[in-house]
Amino acid sequence: MVADEKGQGRVYGMDIQDSAIESTSTFLKMAVDDDHQGELVKLFPICHSRMEEIVPKDAPVRDELDVVESFASSLPIDSWVSCKLQMVNRPIAPVLILLNKK
Repeated sequence: MVADEKGQGRVYGMDIQDSAIESTSTFLKMAVDDDHQGELVKLFPICHSRMEEIVPKDAPVRDELDVVESFASSLPIDSWVSCKLQMVNRPIAPVLILLNKK
């Protein structure tokens, strides 16, 4: 979904928990049936706050929160519940989007 018509694009995944990286890697291996698609995803065991160390400076970056919120809000209300948890006294803290299929 991130690749353009030239087959370019990247997903950079970051998490401080090694188990989250391992779980995501396993899921991707099951979900992606094309080696090229798999190469578009790069996973790193670091905090999101260090994203600038990973993503190339000239790379266009989608606003992750806006994309995830848009996706979550577009899910059908008869089969999904979506919630947003945000710390109001910590503006740079990550925002948690919870999705629950009924």
